[in-house]
Amino acid sequence: MTSIHNPFTPKSGIEPSFFVGREKEIDFFKQALKDTEAGKPKHFVIQGDWGSGKTSLLREFKKIAQKEGSLCSMISVRDFEGKDRLRDGIEYLLGEIATRLPLDVSRLQKFVKELSSIGISIAGTGFQFSKDRGRVDPQTLFYSSLLNLWSDLQEETKVLIVLIDDVQNFSSISQIMTTIRQVLTDEKINKETKLLFVLASTYDGWKPFLKRNHPVGRYFTPRMKLENLSASDTDQFMLTCLQNSGVTFSKEVRKYVYHYTQGHLYETHILCNELFESQLKGKVRKSAFGPALIRSLETLGEEVFSHLFESASPTEKQLLRIIAKHEKPLLFSDIHSTATEKYGMLKSNVAVGLDRLVIKRVITKPERGMYSIDDNLFKTFILFETGGS
Repeated sequence: MTSIHNPFTPKSGIEPSFFVGREKEIDFFKQALKDTEAGKPKHFVIQGDWGSGKTSLLREFKKIAQKEGSLCSMISVRDFEGKDRLRDGIEYLLGEIATRLPLDVSRLQKFVKELSSIGISIAGTGFQFSKDRGRVDPQTLFYSSLLNLWSDLQEETKVLIVLIDDVQNFSSISQIMTTIRQVLTDEKINKETKLLFVLASTYDGWKPFLKRNHPVGRYFTPRMKLENLSASDTDQFMLTCLQNSGVTFSKEVRKYVYHYTQGHLYETHILCNELFESQLKGKVRKSAFGPALIRSLETLGEEVFSHLFESASPTEKQLLRIIAKHEKPLLFSDIHSTATEKYGMLKSNVAVGLDRLVIKRVITKPERGMYSIDDNLFKTFILFETGGS
């Protein structure tokens, strides 16, 4: 009997062997590579909510770059605390860039020699610091280190690509993004190196740089926004995943998947994973959808939804229940009317509660005076948790 392997891997860390609905982003990256090789670097940022596929897309960029003959270093920024200084962040970044390259760090002779001169040595797994590290300005350190790194690698690569995931985790380190921008805009860096930096961040994490005239927000453009997959792309994603798996989803099941996930990549993986496990003789029909949906809500509740819902005040939870019962956005007057009738809520409390939920990004305002929960699975979770009350 042939073993059946589940192709939906939401938690395994295994990347898909294909991409659906990201052709525009991949084409843009390929052009950015060509522009950088021609001496016109186009550093940019990818923005997306949780589970939108930012990390998977960066890994695809890495595969493309190295296939084209360019070395690539991909970094996932760890959490930093308030006590960490700019120097700590820059040293961490340099160490990650070096140790994430697909080569022996000892070959980076100029790069390693300079860092050694100020008390920093690089082992195979990262930096090692002496007690008496030399005092060098962080911007100067980053600038000179990038020049030396390119000097060490220029005979081996067309472009040196640095992919930085979870940039929002740098938020506690004041001026680190400004320092990166200032170094990358330096005339000598642009004339003597071929560096391409691609950042990835959540929307909230990048929001501080979108303020008017913020130099970092202006520099890392365009901002590539990862939207949910379309209905046709979601369907193609499922069909491609299921190909050669020995399992099929009925057309009705696939429509239900899109209805609930709206093409959110991670949610689609979670729900399809549960549906696949419900297959009977290689088929998944409508009858399997309800139980798979409940198990998916339990999983997403543990990971995301419970935190979102529990972060709301009692009043805000009542407002969420009202909005979750409707597929379309609701007018403020309709929410107020229901809240007053059902919970005896004052108009001022309704207004304040809705504003707070918008600020927390739990709900959206698609139009003035209208409110919505965009995530259908989150809506379903709210009603599931509250018994639809």
